[in-house]
Amino acid sequence: MGWPSNWQDRISGADCPACAAGRFEESADPPLARFYAGEVSDAYLVLGTVQPGWAVVLWQGRHVVEPTDLMPREAAAFNAETLIAARAMRAHYQPLKLNFQTLGNEAPHLHTSVTMRYSDAEDIAPGQDILPGRFVAAGGPPAARDERADIDALRRLARAGAR
Repeated sequence: MGWPSNWQDRISGADCPACAAGRFEESADPPLARFYAGEVSDAYLVLGTVQPGWAVVLWQGRHVVEPTDLMPREAAAFNAETLIAARAMRAHYQPLKLNFQTLGNEAPHLHTSVTMRYSDAEDIAPGQDILPGRFVAAGGPPAARDERADIDALRRLARAGAR
């Protein structure tokens, strides 16, 4: 497989889809809906997943690939806003465990995936480490869920947690 041929352009920010998109409320590809807008990041619920509770907290400052590229105050703000989003998700979904992953091998713009993990009967891989991409349905659409209600609840909880 290997790294994409435009990898250097992507990590330099010259060909960064996240930078090009800027701040947005919703996206169809990938299917995202914002539930928290912070000073330095936005938190988006990933829609249509096989298991509820996958969010992406996306850095919204200058193009940055790694958390080590942030100044100390920026890093503190990004981490604090990631925790606001995660607390809202935890309160709403009530998982057994939360997972935080800052990868960027496919999308080299600083972001942290926050995923909810559930009981043996509810989780797609109970007790195992999984990459966030496994939350996307490979064999068809997931069971129907009122994601609009999830987004509204997450927005209320994140606003309350941001105070």
